[in-house]
Amino acid sequence: MPFIAFEGVDGVGKTSIINILIDMLSHHKLYIYSEPSNEFGYIAKYGDSNALLHDIDLLYLWWVARKYEIRKFEFQNADIILADRYYDSTYVYLNKYFDKHMTYHNYDSNFFPQPDITFVLEAESHITLTRSREDMIDRFKPSDITKIDDRKKIFRELTKLPQNKNRLFYFIETDGKSLTDIAHICLKYIAESDSIWK
Repeated sequence: MPFIAFEGVDGVGKTSIINILIDMLSHHKLYIYSEPSNEFGYIAKYGDSNALLHDIDLLYLWWVARKYEIRKFEFQNADIILADRYYDSTYVYLNKYFDKHMTYHNYDSNFFPQPDITFVLEAESHITLTRSREDMIDRFKPSDITKIDDRKKIFRELTKLPQNKNRLFYFIETDGKSLTDIAHICLKYIAESDSIWK
């Protein structure tokens, strides 16, 4: 059962690409996993009016949310799992809290299954910012772009982590390409990866 994860900063097009792939792969039984997908994940992303949460709390909330959801994988009887974000996003967005121990736990295959392929979608920072925060387009600050640039850099550095040495990453530049073209590129890589179909 191939497990395909889609990563990248907010607004890069992950959900849109997955929706197109759902149609392209309609002859397969698919299981779509997205984060957040349960109460723990929603609190981690949107906060809780009844509690003051620090970033380190969010880290553990994401882990609990993910652990709860992945237990469902084995019961899906799916041909392919498509994930809209996975543990790489947790590492990138909460990176300052990851020491060696935290990094090991985040990528421990005893807790979280490793994707067979991870697509990291990329785009110009100002474009992703506009897509993800259209309601605030007149209030963007230079620091907003800097944050996105920093996250894109960390996504690029994922391949250097010892925990990821055997993982298959594809970095896909989305600027100037249609969503359908990007989906076809992803589909080509999936089809050519013989090892994931064994």
